[in-house]
Order: sequence, then structure tokens, then C-alpha cells
Amino acid sequence: MGTAQPAIVDTKGQTPTGPEIRLKFARLYAQRGWSVFPVHIPIKGACSCGKPGCQNIGKHPWTAQGFYDATMDIEQIRVWWEFEHPVSNIGNPYRARDRVGGP
Repeated sequence: MGTAQPAIVDTKGQTPTGPEIRLKFARLYAQRGWSVFPVHIPIKGACSCGKPGCQNIGKHPWTAQGFYDATMDIEQIRVWWEFEHPVSNIGNPYRARDRVGGP
């Protein structure tokens, strides 16, 4: 595993709002080499997916291919968090081999 590179996120001295901060963090993660994808959020005890009885409230992907859609592409991240899913959580396709000190 390589050395983490510093990421640059310019807030221009402004306090970001909820959607803006999510976009900034998604970009930050991508700049550090971590793929991301948008994840549903809990809303008043239910899931933003709108499915009655959702078993994974706020913990499953918005995208059709789920974690397979994860990317470090800044433009795709901008589209997701600026236009398509601005208040979504940020998912990362965790792999056991990515654990610190793990095989």
C-alpha cells in the first residue's frame, strides 16, 4: 500500500452546507485514492429508498450497480453529490485486504 498523498479541498473561507460538505468529503476521499459511491440516508426512521420495510435503512447504494459503481472520478462524484444525490451518505467499497496490518 502506497503512502497517502495530501488532498486539497478549497472551501474558499465559506462554511459548507450539508450537501456541499458531502461533495467536498467525497472529493477528498477520491483525491486520497479511495473509491466512493452514494448511499441512501435514514429519514424519520425510514430509508430514502422509499421501500416499505427496508432492512438496510440508510446503508445501501443509490446506484444501479451498488459498490461496483464506486469511483475516484471527480466529475462523476460531482454529478452524484451536486445533482443526483446531494444529501446521500458516502460509501466506500471496503475490502478485507485494505485493513491496516491485514493480509
